[in-house]
Amino acid sequence: MVEHLIENGCKRIAILAGPKELLISNDRLDGYLAALNKYGIPIDNNLIYNSNFQKDETTKVLDIWLSLENPPDAIFTVFYLNAIEMMVETKKRNIKIPEDIAFVGFGDDLIAELFEPSLTVFHLFPFKMGENAANVLIENIINNEHSKSKTLEITGKLIVRKSSLKS
Repeated sequence: MVEHLIENGCKRIAILAGPKELLISNDRLDGYLAALNKYGIPIDNNLIYNSNFQKDETTKVLDIWLSLENPPDAIFTVFYLNAIEMMVETKKRNIKIPEDIAFVGFGDDLIAELFEPSLTVFHLFPFKMGENAANVLIENIINNEHSKSKTLEITGKLIVRKSSLKS
């Protein structure tokens, strides 16, 4: 997702990551940092924020980022609803999306498609995740393996919509 933003001209990309104690939040932050490094974009710690996913915190960090001398030209959120919340607040401030600031988020739902401008997302196939989790659980029960943990990775899909396409 960060590479998509960079390829569309973004250079100051902020990330609203999840709580530090969540493995998935750290994985997404690592991906963000790797993409910036790959393209030689300096890491600005002012553009990295770990969130508890609450709306009041989302608005607070958006205000902080927009008040920077050099604000972000894109925001990547690890939870798509936080991107929608930030887009609502950005529009209230008469900032144009994606011309002034682009948005992308992880996860997908009908609201991401219907919101204007529609949100670019990384679709995670939640039904497939649930199906795989249920299969692992059933397998552990059948084999009496109650203490075994298993990590499964499911490949998602980038769905490019209007929120990230700078003209």
